[in-house]
Amino acid sequence: MAILVGFALGVFVAGRFLQAQVNEVVGLDENSSLPRKLAETLQLSPQQAEQVKPLAKTHHKAVRQMRRTFIQQREARFDSLMLQLQPILTETQQQKLNNFKQQRIEKRLQQQEKVKARRLKRGLPVDE
Repeated sequence: MAILVGFALGVFVAGRFLQAQVNEVVGLDENSSLPRKLAETLQLSPQQAEQVKPLAKTHHKAVRQMRRTFIQQREARFDSLMLQLQPILTETQQQKLNNFKQQRIEKRLQQQEKVKARRLKRGLPVDE
C-alpha cells in the first residue's frame, strides 16, 4: 500500500512541478506589462513598441492553449492512475482514494476562484 501511495504522490508532485513550469511562462496576458518591459529594456521606439503588442498577444494566446492542454493531459493521467489503483485496493482504501480525489477537485476549484478574483481585481478577462 505504501508503494501505491508513494506512486500516487509522485504522479501528483510531478504534475505540480510541470504546472509550475508552465505557470512561469503563462504570466503574460493581453494587458501584460511584458510589452512595456520590453520597450523599456530594449529602448524601443514608439513604433516598435506598437509592433511588439500584437506579438505579445499572439504569444499569450498560444501559451494559454498550451496550459489548457497540459491541464487536460495531467487530469487524464491522474484519472488513469485512479482506475489502475481501484482493483488493488480494499473497499476502505478505495473510499480513502475517493476522498483524496474529491479534496483534490475542491482544492483545484478554490485555486481557480482565486485566479478569477485576481484577474477581476486587475481588470482582466476571466474566461478560464
